[in-house]
Amino acid sequence: MSTENSQVVPPPWTLRGDAFAFIDRVLDSRVGDSRVGDSRVGDSRVGVRAFVHYTHSPVGAYKEMATAVLTRRGVSVLEMPVTLESSMIGGRANWGFPKTLESIEWTRDENHLLVRVRSQTFRARLSRFSFPLAAKAWTVQQLDGNWIRAPLKISGRARFVWVGKRLGVFVEDFAMTVFAPEKL
Repeated sequence: MSTENSQVVPPPWTLRGDAFAFIDRVLDSRVGDSRVGDSRVGDSRVGVRAFVHYTHSPVGAYKEMATAVLTRRGVSVLEMPVTLESSMIGGRANWGFPKTLESIEWTRDENHLLVRVRSQTFRARLSRFSFPLAAKAWTVQQLDGNWIRAPLKISGRARFVWVGKRLGVFVEDFAMTVFAPEKL
């Protein structure tokens, strides 16, 4: 975990690294909150967890976890611990991501990953078969009281990954660009 005095690096951000994501049950404490645009009471629901080891970014190398759920407005990130203060500051200022500064451990050998965040440990087993991946996506966040879309594009080589009995995807040496926010 790194803390430092940071200036906000404006978008777009072009990043490289490795990542894996899988579907999981997540605690959504924001459900029922007007920030999310959903009227249900806070509960556990199906979401996505993603873990990223950025080897290159406009603010330096860092690690990140993102937990997201689908709302009426679109996919929204609920939590996003990172290991670099300049990433936290830039993510909050540029896109309204709920980034916090925390320690994240990422260990990888050829076909296994181990990630520790807070008191949780995630073990992943990677398949050997790989395939090209290219996608455009976005999340919906609140920035300065307004709803915005944070558009991104990503490309790399992907493999399926097992996290316990949950199926996910691992993207190796990806290139991702997160563009300037768009008002909804």
